[in-house]
Amino acid sequence: MAPRLTDKSQRNRIFKTKGTIKGKVCDILVDSGYTENVISKAAVQALQLKTVPNLHPYKVSWVKKGVEIAVIESCCVPFSIGKNYVSEVVCDVIDMDASHWILGRPWQFDMSATHDCRSNTYTFSWKGKTLRLLPGQGDSEPSNHNNKLLMLVVSRNQLLHAWRGSSQILALIVKEQALMGDKNCPETVKGLLERYADLGPTELPAELPPLRNIQHSIDLIPESTIPNLLHYRLCPKEQKVLQQLVDELLDKQLIQHNLSPCAVPALLVPKKDGS
Repeated sequence: MAPRLTDKSQRNRIFKTKGTIKGKVCDILVDSGYTENVISKAAVQALQLKTVPNLHPYKVSWVKKGVEIAVIESCCVPFSIGKNYVSEVVCDVIDMDASHWILGRPWQFDMSATHDCRSNTYTFSWKGKTLRLLPGQGDSEPSNHNNKLLMLVVSRNQLLHAWRGSSQILALIVKEQALMGDKNCPETVKGLLERYADLGPTELPAELPPLRNIQHSIDLIPESTIPNLLHYRLCPKEQKVLQQLVDELLDKQLIQHNLSPCAVPALLVPKKDGS
């Protein structure tokens, strides 16, 4: 692979664009040097596409460096590019990280697509219209720092297999939040929620929790040097919001005025709604 380019010239760029599969936006790479249409195994699993055994299995080694990959499955991929091009194509399923999806020579042959090398565009006829696919903007593509993989989407079995071969692994597990309604909630669960309703009130009480047998405190070393750094300056809007939060917590007696010579900065993070 060539290093990431910073100019807008198409001279050293391969054709990349965006497409939609089952309502999800995917990266598409059109490569006349590849003899098959292929889709990554991670995309197939994420989109829950149905696969069938490949009639002519084969092996490749260039897509993922140092690994020889067996191609034993294929699937029919319904897709769209733009508003006017909606179709489907049969792709081989392969474990790769070069792109979500590669349209090779079979797609170009079937569509009689013409490649303009200078503008890096593909032109073909579709349902009585002449369509022209434009390359994606290279500046908008995310860059991998130090050429390291930023994220890898794997299945549950692949994660367990990787965990056995590694002493330490960090994984981000994404799960859709399921809202439990009164109709779907079992009676036994309803009873538990009503019994312990005081543990999760809608609004916190305006008082501190009762004293416990074990109290925690931060002990300072006598005569130790306390780091003295400059305060973070806040804009008037952030200062107003922070003051409102402090006043609210003081009214609820959840915090109290600090008499310690130590302090920590308070940072505000915007929410999705802009608040």
